[in-house]
Amino acid sequence: MLWHNTCVFCGLCEHYCPTDAIHQTDDWHMAHATKDQYGMVIRELIPYLSCSACGTKALASAPNPVGVEPPFTAEEIEIQRKLCPACRKKALAERGVPK
Repeated sequence: MLWHNTCVFCGLCEHYCPTDAIHQTDDWHMAHATKDQYGMVIRELIPYLSCSACGTKALASAPNPVGVEPPFTAEEIEIQRKLCPACRKKALAERGVPK
């Protein structure tokens, strides 16, 4: 018996399943029963922020600092999060970082 409400996504059920019938997935449609999918509603709004460089409305996002030389500092990440994609690309090009 599986208790989905106490799952911590450790993967032990998949590892110890004697029939190899349990598989973890990150595919939302495969992770939820079809009859439950249409009843799941998330009511949240993601606000648009104004780009700190040009004022364009855009979603805030952090750049991917993995593999960037030299690595981003916390201050640089915070600055990049406040830029729209076009201004972020321009700022990274001026910094000499591959996109």
